[in-house]
Amino acid sequence: MDVKTYSAPTKLEALMRMRQELGQEAVVLSERRVQPSGIQKAFKRPQFEIVAAIEQQREANEAKLEVQSRLDQLEAELREAVAMVRARRQAPDAESGQPSHPMASALAELGIDPELAVGFLDKIPSDETELNQLERLKALVADFVPIVEGLPQSRLVALIGPNGSGKTTTLAKLAAEASLTQGKRIGLVSLDGYRLGAIEQLRSYAEILGAQFGIAYDADEAAETLETMSDCDQIFIDAPGIALREEDRLTGLVQTLDAVSAENWLVLSADADSHSLIQAAKRYERFRPVRIIATKTDQAARLGPLVSLFAEHRTPLGPLGTGDRVPDDLKIVGPSAFAQMAIASLALRR
Repeated sequence: MDVKTYSAPTKLEALMRMRQELGQEAVVLSERRVQPSGIQKAFKRPQFEIVAAIEQQREANEAKLEVQSRLDQLEAELREAVAMVRARRQAPDAESGQPSHPMASALAELGIDPELAVGFLDKIPSDETELNQLERLKALVADFVPIVEGLPQSRLVALIGPNGSGKTTTLAKLAAEASLTQGKRIGLVSLDGYRLGAIEQLRSYAEILGAQFGIAYDADEAAETLETMSDCDQIFIDAPGIALREEDRLTGLVQTLDAVSAENWLVLSADADSHSLIQAAKRYERFRPVRIIATKTDQAARLGPLVSLFAEHRTPLGPLGTGDRVPDDLKIVGPSAFAQMAIASLALRR
């Protein structure tokens, strides 16, 4: 196996060097941050080191070990959730004094909206084992939450959403994936003229990716900027977060994105409560988003509020943000995997 090492100030730059030399079939064997030693500490920056090789066929036993490890992890998560349900099984109903449905407390722990929880409980027999009840709940969540797997494929994609939802970081992840994995020529456009830090952050990402970069403040400037990116395969627009009272700015943003025919993806933070998520989704309905990207799932103590969102808003859920690392922490999940994440958060709440 031809193993090579690549060093650069950032992980993205190291990945780009790896892809340029080894191509799309390269596989990362290890990665680490290397601190300079001795006198070099005074003038040399830390380097990100990647060891890579051309991907070859995995040994069968290695694949089996990986699968078994994941199964063991899921089983442990499920056992913890079962233990939590068992501990609450005999909790009496506050009004009647009689034992409530054994899953009622579990749904409350998850942060599921009460009305939605009642609908779930009606479909879960109260006399089944805890394990069967959790499996039924997992199936109900998987069927209830609309999910469309995949990343944006349209040429012009805009990320919209409230302040602090993680739009700029998510855009960087999408752009890095399109550039490094799919080999696309990328353009990045900022419409956020109010936050200079966000503009400079996006400009830095563009430089690292070798992407074209532009700034626009209205529909006319956006159209002119996009004309300069005619040779780009895909363009990502970073839209500003807009305060509740700034209705004029929100209307102007709708007009700008409509004028350039952008495909809008709504970015929401999974660590918000269900009321905030529902209100944000309703506010951005006028943009006709095609997907919802849920960020900060690693920070959310429970995913019930995100599940509850879809009782009011049926725009499909897309990829999940699972951390701040670019481009690693962007996860595509199917209905079953998302439901498993939601149920596993029962154990985290204990």
